[in-house]
Amino acid sequence: MNAAAGAELGEELLSVTEPEFWEITDRGVNFDYLDPALRPPLREFLKQLPASE
Repeated sequence: MNAAAGAELGEELLSVTEPEFWEITDRGVNFDYLDPALRPPLREFLKQLPASE
C-alpha cells in the first residue's frame, strides 16, 4: 500500500463518528468506527507508509 492509498483509507476511517450502526439486521456495532483514542496512532501509521510501491 502506498501513501496515497493509505491516506484515502485513513480519511475514510477518521470520518466515521458514530460508534453505533443500525440497519434492518440491527448489528449495533459500526465496524468502521475508530475510537478517538486510536486515531492518533492511525495517523502515525499512515505517515510511515511509503510514497509509492
